[in-house]
Amino acid sequence: LLSLSIIHCSSYPLSFVYCLFLLRRLSSQFQRLFSQASLSHPLRKAFKLSLVQTRKMSDFTTKPTLATLEVPVVDVEGNLASVNEKIEACSQKHGVPPPRLVAVSKTKPLSLILDAYKAGQRCFGENYIQELREKSLDDQAPDDIEWRFIGRLQSNKCNLLAGVKNLTAVETISSEKLARKLNNALETQGREVPLDVLVQVNTSGEENKGGVDPSQVTALAQFISKECNLLNFRGLMTIGMLARSVAGDNTNEDFECLVECRNTVASNLGVEESALELSMGMSSDFEQAIGMGSTNVRVGSTIFGARSYPKQKQDEK
Repeated sequence: LLSLSIIHCSSYPLSFVYCLFLLRRLSSQFQRLFSQASLSHPLRKAFKLSLVQTRKMSDFTTKPTLATLEVPVVDVEGNLASVNEKIEACSQKHGVPPPRLVAVSKTKPLSLILDAYKAGQRCFGENYIQELREKSLDDQAPDDIEWRFIGRLQSNKCNLLAGVKNLTAVETISSEKLARKLNNALETQGREVPLDVLVQVNTSGEENKGGVDPSQVTALAQFISKECNLLNFRGLMTIGMLARSVAGDNTNEDFECLVECRNTVASNLGVEESALELSMGMSSDFEQAIGMGSTNVRVGSTIFGARSYPKQKQDEK
């Protein structure tokens, strides 16, 4: 009966996925029917085999993974050299130490990360926890890679994040709840060395941006410093408004706001301003950010090329 149903469905101009949907429905109905009937052993066995095969056919509709993505042709070594040259030139121009370069490798295969690694890059930033875990635990990933999580963090993902190999920093702490959850997760994992964390600040006030309000930064920084023994508060991070990043002005309101927040936090914690990091500046505005005091720039597409977002990643944003 199931075989006849397959032939019947395939004779109509329906999509393959829709045919599979119909087959699964028919299989469920047949299963209920056969469970109530007194069927011979061979027929029951044939039905079960057909049902298993039908379910296996549905695997063709499984969403793609990173391993199945086509590796783009990108001159990672050349792009990385160009970015480093710009960082060096900009730092010399403003008389400041070169900031840390975080190569943002989200949605990019490990092969491109290894290209950057061979060219001397060691610090990489990822936005999706599951993708970061897979890359960090891959046998091909060198032991001295430094992974930084720069995506929006959810409290129910803290345990997964705590299990990332060579995790050196989380730049997106935005609440006491997240800080406590991550601290507890690290404790459960048996971590002994405190993890560097930055507080993300919503300097633009955009609802679609993560981060704490500037007025609440000091309280969160104090909470982390006093209550989270496995978190090492290192500074502040922001993702500025795109319009301000591409405007090309000499100043950027988001960067100015983050600097002011850093100065206020340093004063309240009783530490030097230079002791706290400023993670600001991406592909479109990292040179401007360096001129305004950034100590940590996050550059991705300029190094690895334009990104493609597999559909399954939407669930992790």
